[in-house]
Amino acid sequence: VMNVNTKEAGRWLEAASLFGTGLAAGFTFYITKIEIPSREDDTGAYSLAHYRHVFPPSAAFMKPFGMFLNALMGGVIYTTRKPLWWVPFVCIGALGPFTVFAIAETNDTLMSMEPLDLKTPDDDEKAKELVVKWGKLHTIRTGLSLVGFAAAIAAALDLTGSMS
Repeated sequence: VMNVNTKEAGRWLEAASLFGTGLAAGFTFYITKIEIPSREDDTGAYSLAHYRHVFPPSAAFMKPFGMFLNALMGGVIYTTRKPLWWVPFVCIGALGPFTVFAIAETNDTLMSMEPLDLKTPDDDEKAKELVVKWGKLHTIRTGLSLVGFAAAIAAALDLTGSMS
């Protein structure tokens, strides 16, 4: 049986979780503050084409990354006993359910549309409206990620000696 130093394991898990929450916050913030605003003046067809190009690989990375990150933070909570780690755990953990219940229908509609099938100005406007709606919903994910990252920083800097 391997003897694991819980305090040292907790520090490594904390560092990995802090890095991971920073990545999640950075990715979502970039989309909210750079990608979405850069598309404001684009047509619906162009916005849709860009969305369909970027969304599938992003989702393919972020889904398993978020689940893995939450497992890491569960390890942090277990090994460090720092209650503040529950905040990023809940914030990052809420991203999946929020996406499923609030954004999935918009995602599915956008993914079912083809930019070349937007024949009329109304079709183009509908696509543009859906991309804008997606951006507004994504902003909530960004907020959750930023709160989670800020709480992870505060938890990692906890100098109260909460580690068992």
